[in-house]
Amino acid sequence: MAASPDDEAAFCEAARRGNERRLYPLRPLRPDTSEGFRRLLGQHEGRKALLLVYTEEQTLVGSVTFTLLNEWRQSGEMAIEAFPGFEDLRLMEEAVAAAIRWAFAPNDRFTSGLHRVVSLVEEETVPDTEALLRNLGFRYEGDSYSEIRTGADEWRDSRRFSLVRDES
Repeated sequence: MAASPDDEAAFCEAARRGNERRLYPLRPLRPDTSEGFRRLLGQHEGRKALLLVYTEEQTLVGSVTFTLLNEWRQSGEMAIEAFPGFEDLRLMEEAVAAAIRWAFAPNDRFTSGLHRVVSLVEEETVPDTEALLRNLGFRYEGDSYSEIRTGADEWRDSRRFSLVRDES
């Protein structure tokens, strides 16, 4: 489940499709070269984890990223991304549930497992992502002003959801 060098070809192809379609026009392009993918993997060491979601047929459909926010509080942030052709997040629900179980359990990235996970939802993806999070037991906590960076000097508001290990 955790991204590795073996995922390079599938990730770069999915990134190329997304970059061509400009699926996320306000975000920077995803790395779609070997060098870019290796750099991305390097950024997801230590306090971050990049988990890739595949179908049974080994088609890459998306990713779930966890970032450790506070080690003492054992809290982290989760980001969900569906790749082109798999924008229906219902396809991702089972994988995201498995990723959350991984983050809450002791693992190679979070020694004691996380206690609390937050997820910020961008305005443009609210309905699908909010439904997925609510189906998994996340609680709506409120709106966050100018929380998500979408460009060099562009920021967007977000909706904040959280899940605590004991409630999952």
